[in-house]
Amino acid sequence: VSSKVPPQDSLFAFVKIGQRSAMAISVASVGALIKLKNGAIEEMRIALGSVAPTVVCPLELEKELLGTKLTESTFEYLSGKVLDYISPIDDIRASAWYRGEVVRRVVKYLHRYLKGGVRE
Repeated sequence: VSSKVPPQDSLFAFVKIGQRSAMAISVASVGALIKLKNGAIEEMRIALGSVAPTVVCPLELEKELLGTKLTESTFEYLSGKVLDYISPIDDIRASAWYRGEVVRRVVKYLHRYLKGGVRE
């Protein structure tokens, strides 16, 4: 397993939601890497896990938001759109509705994680 360290001029967050912290399998997860230039989004990568057969990266949304300011309203908009890209299932860990709602809410408040805010 290998991973790259995010560049110093970027913001990074990963949020995993599970039934308990010791459980390896996620109910849902969201990863984000955002590079800013003069307060505007220069590069954005979002990954949504456990809400489709494979990890979902909403590429069209990422491109659409290039050049916009990184604000709470940016994430409010993004949270409403991510549901169009996922196809969660019901299983023993969570219902499809719950997975979608968790991803929507994590994306909505992602700015708090990216800026080093409350992490729960």
